Amino acid sequence: MTLEVAWNLLWLRPGVVGGSEEYATRQLRALIDHAGEHVRTTAFVLAPFADAHPDLARDTRCVVAPLDGANKALRVAVETTWLAARTRRGFDVVHHLGGRIPQVATGRRVLTIHDIQPLEQPENFSPVKRLFLGRALPRSARRAAHVITPSEHVRGKVIARFALDPARVHAIAAPITVIDPSVAGAPPATMPANMPAELRALVEHGTPYFLYPAITYPHKNHRVLLDAFARVRATHPEARLVLSGGAGGSDAAVAARVAQPDL
Repeated sequence: MTLEVAWNLLWLRPGVVGGSEEYATRQLRALIDHAGEHVRTTAFVLAPFADAHPDLARDTRCVVAPLDGANKALRVAVETTWLAARTRRGFDVVHHLGGRIPQVATGRRVLTIHDIQPLEQPENFSPVKRLFLGRALPRSARRAAHVITPSEHVRGKVIARFALDPARVHAIAAPITVIDPSVAGAPPATMPANMPAELRALVEHGTPYFLYPAITYPHKNHRVLLDAFARVRATHPEARLVLSGGAGGSDAAVAARVAQPDL
């Protein structure tokens, strides 16, 4: 018997949502590679998804919504109408990976909650988003048959905050790519083809570096990292810090700190 699973990825704007994109796409890749014929996945995605993740678009069935996701209100409306209509029949499980379940949601529901920042750090969100998520997160957690979190730390917070049965909440870590240690210091031909030129140059020359792959959102604490790295540079001037994430709300502050003489 084949389990038919629908994945709601309509929240996933490539390059915008940060680590949750990496988590979701690695989970999908793991499912494709290891579930075999026992699970058949259909991913409901935004228009830019195929260009950002061509391997996933090739290896699983994707149903593309007619929008790019930039308009949040429209995206929420499409989940409640377009997605609900397409998942009403034919699926054993509908997995919502964006932290909430749409107002109208059909089928047996599984929910991934990446964190509860809107409730714990409301200052990082607009008043409208705080109000919306403040209501949507608890309601979604209660409506889900099972809740998935990326760590035991978040699992504990979700159980306590929403008074959930611990048996319904499961910590599933993101699949990781294991790199052969022998690659370190190896010739450039062994490096990933999409490695940025600046990072490739550091590796080729054996320059010590730290890598922080986070969008410059306030809660990512880039300023703390930069202050710490300035102290490292005082005794190890050859060291480099690579910030590979995109621009977020703290981008101007990060740029200003990087421009200081100690960095």
